[in-house]
Amino acid sequence: MSMNIVKTINWIRSIELLASNVYREASERFIADQELSSFLSRLSQDESWHAFLLGQALESIQEPESLPKFGIKIDSNTKDEIEEAIQKLTASGDIFKPRRGFVQRI
Repeated sequence: MSMNIVKTINWIRSIELLASNVYREASERFIADQELSSFLSRLSQDESWHAFLLGQALESIQEPESLPKFGIKIDSNTKDEIEEAIQKLTASGDIFKPRRGFVQRI
């Protein structure tokens, strides 16, 4: 059971790193809009910081078997949906093109 904690933290950390990369790429694409680019860069840094903290948490787990029961469950459907959404964003090629009403559809 406790290995689920380690697997879950590793998975969340990988999603944080993916999000950081998406924001970093967006920041680079919108470099001409300094305010937007700076905002996206800060979001990228935030996501990187989250990944770092999760890495620190993993390092602090000396004996996973002694940890209390983990209260977060991420089923395979949820995991697949999140990963698929990020893959679609990064693979579409037009992720950074402004689209009216896009946020409402997500």
